[in-house]
Amino acid sequence: MRQFQDFIKAAKATKKLPAPAIRIVTNKVRTTALHAKAALIYEKGRAELRRKTRIENWRLAVMTGLKSKWSQGLEESSKKTKDNMEARVFLGALVSKHFKEALYIAENAARGLFPSMEPIDTGLEFDYTQSYRLLGTYLKNKNVERLISRNAGVKVRKTYYERKVKPEIKRQRMIDALVDARIKVMELAASRD
Repeated sequence: MRQFQDFIKAAKATKKLPAPAIRIVTNKVRTTALHAKAALIYEKGRAELRRKTRIENWRLAVMTGLKSKWSQGLEESSKKTKDNMEARVFLGALVSKHFKEALYIAENAARGLFPSMEPIDTGLEFDYTQSYRLLGTYLKNKNVERLISRNAGVKVRKTYYERKVKPEIKRQRMIDALVDARIKVMELAASRD
């Protein structure tokens, strides 16, 4: 313990910042593409955990709303037909490509390069259900940290859900209440006639 405290004192005395462990690479990888890949990994883990069976890549593309001309007209419950066979194959290949790129990004980040889609052969694969569980644990912990900070009086930036989703839900509920009230008024007026 004493050695560790001496180490901390020495580090504070020199005030040298350590070299960053990760180098941000300038390239054409967009955050929207990173989010799409992360959503695919998350949803695959969630779906396979709930269904207790493997999910086809084309179904995953439809579930996540992956932007592609091939997803038009397909639904998650679509049966295999001659008409949708080509779309299913192309969507499956697209999702497979996203998974491969996501693995490259993750492996390169582990080696200090982010975001880099430089092919790297490690022989590793994603464990989708474990990734889903870990992300859930991470989000729960971050939410607890936010609540503790907020309760301590620290100003905390609202989450995407609080900024965008929650107000939209509130707005939709208000619209539904107004529609229900209008229907009741119309029914009452119709019953008087």
